[in-house]
Amino acid sequence: MGREIFMNPKIMLIDGNNLSYMAHGRQVMTFHGERTEVLYLGLSMLSNNLKLFEPDRLVVVWDGGKDKRRKKICPEYKGHRRKDLTEQEKKEWELFFKQMDKLKEAFYQLGITQYYLPGREADDIIYNLVEWINQLAPGTKFVVMSTDKDFFQLLPNPNVFVYNPVKKIEYTRARFEHEFGFEPEHYVSWKAMVGDASDNLKGVSGLGPKKATKIVQNLFKERTGEGKIPDVPERDAKLLLDNFDEFTRMRETIEFYDIGRDELQAGKQKKELKSAGAMQDAMMQILSKYGFQRMIQRFPEFIAPFEQVFIKETKK
Repeated sequence: MGREIFMNPKIMLIDGNNLSYMAHGRQVMTFHGERTEVLYLGLSMLSNNLKLFEPDRLVVVWDGGKDKRRKKICPEYKGHRRKDLTEQEKKEWELFFKQMDKLKEAFYQLGITQYYLPGREADDIIYNLVEWINQLAPGTKFVVMSTDKDFFQLLPNPNVFVYNPVKKIEYTRARFEHEFGFEPEHYVSWKAMVGDASDNLKGVSGLGPKKATKIVQNLFKERTGEGKIPDVPERDAKLLLDNFDEFTRMRETIEFYDIGRDELQAGKQKKELKSAGAMQDAMMQILSKYGFQRMIQRFPEFIAPFEQVFIKETKK
């Protein structure tokens, strides 16, 4: 399928942790003994993608840790992370989180709206922001920037699309249906059968992507490209029925969780800047502090996407 970019989405939502992971380790950078690549590449990627989409508003959302409700339902959720790290690996992770803190601070100094809630995951925060804003302003267009496929749960809303900046793919509802063969309303059911190794969710043993797709298409009577409802082999249907409790447990772990509006607002962090000039000064101080000479040399081009969003936001 061709490119399907929504021009000028009203709000761009950034998965901050995901952005940081994408920047980490791509190229090691140091300045006076401090690691800086997460800050440098994070700012660079954000500038490039703001230029691409030209949103009216920008929001960065951060993980506040694993949700206890998910861990209660599914104790193995994200439980595969290694605990026997070498000293070098522990040091590398410590350096990563220090760099991520630098990126958070840079966004704060630039007056970028951020959300962080202890014990709440970025996926849930973004989902609730979309739901809340939709109630206040129906029809608002959103672009969510992340490589995390859990955000496909947002695609039933035709005004939302998910942008994968690594693959440079914009997932709209239509693209999702073309690629997966069923509607995004049923993505959670499909994933509950298939599982997700990145979150340590095994799904239903014996049901891979192809079998799960046939089951979803059959159960919800969605026709294939040939106009037929695919038959599900009896053994596959029995496999799902025999493991329905596990399937339900996976679904309840994968689906987004609601967050109260007051709690959501309590997690908002934003430094109010008086002018675009103040934002430019803040950015120049950050770039100078960490020796980002290349960005300084092309400062007008680099700062322009941030400045455009700042001007649009302050006009609201």
